[in-house]
Amino acid sequence: MSVILVDPAVTNQKFRQELDLWKEHSDHQHRGWLLLDENDSVPSVEVAFLAGVATSVGAGFLPIIVCTIRLTYENYDLWPPSLTFIDVFTRQPSRPHARAFLSTPRVPVTCLLMASDYQPTVYVFTRNS
Repeated sequence: MSVILVDPAVTNQKFRQELDLWKEHSDHQHRGWLLLDENDSVPSVEVAFLAGVATSVGAGFLPIIVCTIRLTYENYDLWPPSLTFIDVFTRQPSRPHARAFLSTPRVPVTCLLMASDYQPTVYVFTRNS
């Protein structure tokens, strides 16, 4: 449980307003964003990101889930949302199936910072492997 610094009623009201606006004015489903769950008590949302994969010529695209996330909005307006990659079936924290890499002059570097990959050091975002 995290420290509550913002009145939960304020957080819930702002969360609900933003979620309602997102549903009413967003083109999210056409972009492959699928809202799986919304929870006013936390408050949080779970979103799956889909991509179309060609299976054969002329057959159209098969939608697949690339990754699923949970965004938690505790202390709305004070803290940024907390993002957790989750398994689409169990809804438990998991590594994303697709990794994002950035090309550098030496080697490709992962763009996703997984908490399990890092140890606290005096250097921010230093990979320990």
